[in-house]
Amino acid sequence: MSWGRGRTGSRSTAKTRNAVTARIRARVVCCSSLASATLRRARVALRARDRFLFLSSRSTKSDGLPGAARIASSGRRRGRGSRAGGEWRARVAAGGAERGMALVLTLVVVGLLAALVIQFTYSGQVELELARSYVESVQAAYLAEAGVEVAKALIRTDEQEVDSAADPWAMAIPVIPVEEGFVTLTIEDADRRLDLNGLLNATGNTVNEPLAGVVTQLLNQLGRDDSPALVDALIDWLDPDDQVHGNGAEENYYRGLDPPRVIANRPLLSPGELGLVKGFDRDLLYGRDELPGLLSLVTVWGDGRVNINTADPQADQRPWILESLAGADGQGQVVIDEERANEIRDARLLEPFSSPIQVKTRGILAEAEYNAIQTQAAGVLATASKHFIIQATGAVGSTDAGGGGSLTQRTITTVVTRTTGGKLATLYWREE
Repeated sequence: MSWGRGRTGSRSTAKTRNAVTARIRARVVCCSSLASATLRRARVALRARDRFLFLSSRSTKSDGLPGAARIASSGRRRGRGSRAGGEWRARVAAGGAERGMALVLTLVVVGLLAALVIQFTYSGQVELELARSYVESVQAAYLAEAGVEVAKALIRTDEQEVDSAADPWAMAIPVIPVEEGFVTLTIEDADRRLDLNGLLNATGNTVNEPLAGVVTQLLNQLGRDDSPALVDALIDWLDPDDQVHGNGAEENYYRGLDPPRVIANRPLLSPGELGLVKGFDRDLLYGRDELPGLLSLVTVWGDGRVNINTADPQADQRPWILESLAGADGQGQVVIDEERANEIRDARLLEPFSSPIQVKTRGILAEAEYNAIQTQAAGVLATASKHFIIQATGAVGSTDAGGGGSLTQRTITTVVTRTTGGKLATLYWREE
């Protein structure tokens, strides 16, 4: 794995900045040359006009007559003197007006050129900022991808027989500093949650009754008195047929909505798709008052079992998942309250469970209770995880305490599953 992309991005940013600066400099030089040429033309025009006025005034003073005739005509000139002087003053006044117009025209041209220079400079700055933002976005995306690879390496090096909070991938990962930025990384096993797609078998024809009972119990804990109908509606959303399951809903119900919906009749693609299923409202999905949202407790990636070593990892929060496991009984004979669920959490801190049966052998559940929960061949309890949710964020730039600076971030959320030979297969990928 290489972190050299940051240096390449820096060189790209410098090249882009130099190119934009050169373009701005060329535009400013062009505008300055145009302004200088305009001013030179205006000065030449003013000199030509002044020359014309000077010659006109001299022709008025002397009409070219010889001495005697000039004296003889002096009387006539005295009569015309006032008129000629008036004409000369009118010409001078006209010249002053023309000179003022030339000055106004010059100022207008200079103002327009200044506006063009300002606009070109602003456009250059915008282009430079867009180029910088794009380069940093690409750098951040590469950093996020590198973070995903780091997470995969941690998962590959872990033993697959037992997964618990003591494993390297489950521990808090510190911020990874890199050149011009940093990477943040979180890894969570999806098997600590309830797998909703596990409500049906692979063909979608058989309901996993123990898991359906667990989901129903969890909905009861979240304050829903219609939890059986909610589970029925979810099963109808997942199964491929058009037969209404219990109090569920099929195509006719969804067509009658405004706007109408198309029922999926397939496994859920993401937890957020629950918002399309009958009865799963916003309060249930995202939580209300002191109750957590259902989306924080369920997943769509798993095998229908819950890893009791990693479920409900926060010791200061109620063990919602572990309490709901009592619903697998289906007969209501098993009761796992908050106290018994905390016993499971305390026991795994001392030593992680290497097998689900240790919940019985360590005296937490009676034999009849354990057998009632593990009614199927695989049951609903597990001590290893196969599915992992990775979230990696790459950040480029910096910010100060006052909120200044620029920080570009890209986040990748992906779900991987362990396959034979310790390899990882990608089930889900999203960039934002």
